[in-house]
Amino acid sequence: MHNSLFIRDLLSRTNNDPLRIDRRNAHRGVAGDPSATPQTGEFALVGAWHVSGDSDAGEAWKLAVADLDEFLGLMNVLRDCAASRTITLGNDATLPPRAYRLTKNPKRIEVLASDAAGVWAGVAALEREMRSRRGPILAEGTTERRARWRWQVSQGPWGGNYSVPDFSPEYLSDDAFKLYAHYGVNSMMIYGDLLCYVQSDVLPELNHPDYDYHIGMLADAAKRAANYGVQFTYVVVGPKLRSTHPVFQAHPSTRGSGVTSPTGDYSIHCLCSSDETVAAFYDETFTKLFQSVPELAGMYFIIATESFYHCRMWRDPTHRCPRCYDQMQEDVVGSMLGRFADAVQRVKPDAFVFGWPYNTDPWDRPDGYEFVRRLPTNVGLFNQIDRKHWYEKDGYRKLIWDYSIDYIGPATQVVDRIKIAKERGLTLFTKTETGIGLEVFQFPYVPSMNRLADKWQVMRDLEPDGVHQSWLFFGMFGTRAEELAYWAAYEPCSRDEYLRMMAERDFGPDAADFVISAWTEMSEAVGHIPSITLEGYYVGPSFLGPCHPLIPDDSTPVPDEFDAVLFFLQEGEETFSRRRNEVRSSLVMSTLPESARAISIEWDGDSDGWDIVLREYRSAADHARTSWQHLRDAVPHARTTTDKKNLLEETLLTELVFRTFVSCANTVEFLMERRKMETTGDADALNRMREIARDELENAVAALPIYDQCPWLDIAERTDGYFTPCR
Repeated sequence: MHNSLFIRDLLSRTNNDPLRIDRRNAHRGVAGDPSATPQTGEFALVGAWHVSGDSDAGEAWKLAVADLDEFLGLMNVLRDCAASRTITLGNDATLPPRAYRLTKNPKRIEVLASDAAGVWAGVAALEREMRSRRGPILAEGTTERRARWRWQVSQGPWGGNYSVPDFSPEYLSDDAFKLYAHYGVNSMMIYGDLLCYVQSDVLPELNHPDYDYHIGMLADAAKRAANYGVQFTYVVVGPKLRSTHPVFQAHPSTRGSGVTSPTGDYSIHCLCSSDETVAAFYDETFTKLFQSVPELAGMYFIIATESFYHCRMWRDPTHRCPRCYDQMQEDVVGSMLGRFADAVQRVKPDAFVFGWPYNTDPWDRPDGYEFVRRLPTNVGLFNQIDRKHWYEKDGYRKLIWDYSIDYIGPATQVVDRIKIAKERGLTLFTKTETGIGLEVFQFPYVPSMNRLADKWQVMRDLEPDGVHQSWLFFGMFGTRAEELAYWAAYEPCSRDEYLRMMAERDFGPDAADFVISAWTEMSEAVGHIPSITLEGYYVGPSFLGPCHPLIPDDSTPVPDEFDAVLFFLQEGEETFSRRRNEVRSSLVMSTLPESARAISIEWDGDSDGWDIVLREYRSAADHARTSWQHLRDAVPHARTTTDKKNLLEETLLTELVFRTFVSCANTVEFLMERRKMETTGDADALNRMREIARDELENAVAALPIYDQCPWLDIAERTDGYFTPCR
């Protein structure tokens, strides 16, 4: 959603929902294993301990002390302010940002850092070490960790708000920032309409009547976040205005290129990217923004296909701006971004400004290389690791046209862009997804942990200055998949060592082998997903899973329950339009395209390709079923109540992923047989349709208890639209 103004009731309800508050609890599930004992070189925190912080270091140190004190209580460690054994959180200005040093012995533990992000990372590391030893046990000695990148940016929290302007505690509470701090995240992405933050003398027609309220909320939230070492990264959505907007009437030169609205009865225009009045407006607006909220980390501008509209976004818009189309596209965009960076960095020299060429297919030079060559040096390059790449599979090729859980990366085009950027000395941010891809984005994560860790190793190898670890698909959830981002940033151990640590910690040492086998099988399963989507975002069984219906013919009505309001479609509307809040879209895949090439796969030969899609989804389901079985086999080996709870959740999630792949295969085969019946009248095809329908009904009924036990898996709990409950 491009703003929160029209969904405040939804966001207030979700942010304050006990289920979501529990999931955002950074200490959820913390408990000691009574059988845990120190090994050689380790010591237990016996007796009473006093936790304190440097009184001059700031509010972050005080909050971190309280956090650690709470954690020790959950681990049944006695705390007493008169105790001789001490844990001290101190300040060491010689350490770089985000770094920490731990010194540990049976009488004194010290956490040192130079900034809020570092002290929180140190406390989180101390707590994680005790959790990994399943009790208040630490290794004696000194450990120092420095983050591999300066910035780690995450999506908004599950249930909390990320869209401008509603960032008061009612919509975005401090538990979100605390959760980020425990996962090595030091920036939260906020998103939306710049016009919420406009009070302009240059273009007063764009002023927002609630500017003071909006900017005050943002400033307060930024200060609250800073106490946890977290700063906001603002992804700016630019003005999208009708040709008749008062600003264009008063200042005709400010009207830029335009495209036809979704309804077809008017055009939507950006502000001209080359106009001096517009340049002065943006200079004024970004200057005031960073003066009012100096805690902002920086800004991204998605300047290809969506979000920040500008005159040269499209190869062939409905209305061309004559000034900007007389210039080279990359010069227009680069010059515009350079002016934005100048404005921001005059106020805050270390703030970042990035250009994100998300989808340059509609550009004059679609590879984006010239864009990187012409970026001003005060603007950074933002890239995703896995987009626009033909991925060679077993007998076919899969176009990675958006974020993928299957393809590890990096895409060739991305590598080439990064090479140019590094040769020019540009700051580099790189994006991945911590737990999902567009193939499976209805889940908080898919436990294909080996593959997800391999994606993070790719991020390490690219050596970026910052990472963006997830788009706005689900919300930060405090998962093991998200913890891999912490591993990638801070830990020196191997993938397999870290996965084993998590498995033993969360499920118990005796269950760990079963869990690791399950993760390995699920990593294989997602490698068989044949396409990014089967029809489009949110549409089809790849999103609805076992809730998806089978449509036997064109005359069968699809119930309204399978429609939804999809907020992402706000992208095509004018700024502050409410139309998309009232338009419902079908989520049902009711027919197959003539060829599977329509879902962006290629193969040799003349077949329609649906046999490949069916084969791959059946293989994905087979591996996911095996993964599910490994977790069921682990049940007798889970020791503690926490182990058993964690294992149940992982098992139910894995089962739903398995049943989703079954639904994908069943839907594709059902529609293949339907086409055969309709074109040839084959009675065997009709019989097979009935067999598939019976199998899918069984699959759907078996899934119902999952939603009851894990309500966060119900799509009705999402905040990116209005959906019918799965149960």
